[in-house]
Amino acid sequence: MATLAGAAVLLASPHAARRLKLPVRGKVLAVANAGVDHTLALTGSVDATQRALARAGLAVSDIDLFEVNESFAALMLHYMKHLGVPHDKLNVNGGAIALGHAMGSTGSTLVGMALDELERRDAHRAVIAICGATGVAVAMVIERVRP
Repeated sequence: MATLAGAAVLLASPHAARRLKLPVRGKVLAVANAGVDHTLALTGSVDATQRALARAGLAVSDIDLFEVNESFAALMLHYMKHLGVPHDKLNVNGGAIALGHAMGSTGSTLVGMALDELERRDAHRAVIAICGATGVAVAMVIERVRP
């Protein structure tokens, strides 16, 4: 028996959210893309994260949580080593190896997981990063909006 699931993230301007009386959980501080040689395809999350942090004017030490698509365990070790991300801030509720890979909704799933955990910990900022097999990667820095 197959199980189907879905996820969605609604992105709106502050004005639209107020006008439509939508609850706001977070805001996007910066987004960045990166492309790396396809033979090193799964390392692109590091470059994308560095660019997104630079655009946000932040450092790794300013981030409370990192949600990174975990296609392989070696990717997480590479990410932690090259960015200096402590283990207790990376995929704290498990990554795709533990929880499964949400094909087609990876980004929205990671954003939801990051916001849920920021709220649970009463924390402030998170980075979400995803890389693909062709060498493309994207990272986003989000900030929790307190009610």
